Amino acid sequence: MQDIAENKIYPVQDVRVLVEAGEPDYVVHNRQKIDENWQQEVAANSSLYDGEIYLATRAELRNGILTASYQRTSFRSLLYWRRDKSADKPFHIFGSGVIVSSDNKLLLGQMASHNAVAGRIYFPAGSNDDQDIVDGQVDFAGNARREVLEETGIDLADAQRTGGYSLVMSERSLALFRCYYFDRTAVQLEAQVRQFIASQEKPELSGVLMIGQGEALDERSPPYIRAFTDWYFTQ
Repeated sequence: MQDIAENKIYPVQDVRVLVEAGEPDYVVHNRQKIDENWQQEVAANSSLYDGEIYLATRAELRNGILTASYQRTSFRSLLYWRRDKSADKPFHIFGSGVIVSSDNKLLLGQMASHNAVAGRIYFPAGSNDDQDIVDGQVDFAGNARREVLEETGIDLADAQRTGGYSLVMSERSLALFRCYYFDRTAVQLEAQVRQFIASQEKPELSGVLMIGQGEALDERSPPYIRAFTDWYFTQ
């Protein structure tokens, strides 16, 4: 991702991520460290599940098109990847469905205690898994719809969406933000999500936050989330 600055917004018209056979060399070379870290993570949080995820062995943004190559691995690899600060590790690419209320507020959720990032505040999102691979390519729109529905009970199909994405890179994470505009107010959307959380036996979120013009997120949100919200309200 040459010439791509950290925590800066880049417009993306299309995303083309293809799945390749095999496991990332990064995972093969760091297997022992990944497994040792996993044991520590599970000891601290027994709710963790080692499901499949994908990491990108390469990624390139050119003329508004993001292209990348995915290889399949497991969640334990991602947990080690998050702790690894090396500049040449693979890319973690994910989409984020940004819920926008009719009075122009953005909905974020606080992750529940059983989550690997408990207490952190994000837009509803999740890593790609096998469900998101369609004919060898990644369905980011489908992933966003599923993740938002699982976390909030809100269906992105009920909204109007932007055509492209806003890309933010942060420590080899590539976040693809896409806005979904609802005809419900912030109060209505927040009430709907709180009701959904209360109805779940083990909800993904412990709370919900609506942020508007002139309001700022704190350190519970990572820099790329704060970069997007700051940019959004200056448009």
